[in-house]
Amino acid sequence: GILCGCGTHIEYQGKLLFEKKLSLEQLTWLKDFFEKKKMPALFEGRDSIYADIASFGGDFYIGYLQELLGEDMRDISQMDETSVVNKISALCRQVTKEELAEALSADWHLVNHASVVVEVMPKGYSKATGIEWICKYLGIDHEDTYAFGDSANDLDMLEYVAHVVAMGNGSEEAKKTASYVTTDIHEDGIWNALKHFELI
Repeated sequence: GILCGCGTHIEYQGKLLFEKKLSLEQLTWLKDFFEKKKMPALFEGRDSIYADIASFGGDFYIGYLQELLGEDMRDISQMDETSVVNKISALCRQVTKEELAEALSADWHLVNHASVVVEVMPKGYSKATGIEWICKYLGIDHEDTYAFGDSANDLDMLEYVAHVVAMGNGSEEAKKTASYVTTDIHEDGIWNALKHFELI
């Protein structure tokens, strides 16, 4: 299965089990908010990503997404009540992350990256809540939870699970939470951690 959208989308054995879809009212409010703050944003969902491409000013990552997603990389003007959007990633250049957190704290959960990127999802949702949901659904004990992480947007789940693995190429924040720091992702980091915990 897959847990994605920072806990807002859960699939298991090919079936959609859970999805938190943002309402058109929420999407419109966020779109206007980011435009006022001059924050280029990606509205991310199950089938498509919506964005004002021009606002990113030729960012290489947007070009990569366009090439990867094709027609599923859509202009923000195409976003409507049928759009399935779970979370937003935005570039925070014109305002501080502290100002952003204060402006959004009432209704939204923010995840800060080491860079200018910030992720925004509805309050009450995170990678940790996604793990908690699927564990309850499948009857998995907390003691049997493991997570691999490498950056700030993994901290919620790394602080939640029983066994925490930080990748060798991960951030210091991730490594501080870890019960085990494995090797670099390109040096069999996942395999080495699974061997360490005697899972394989």
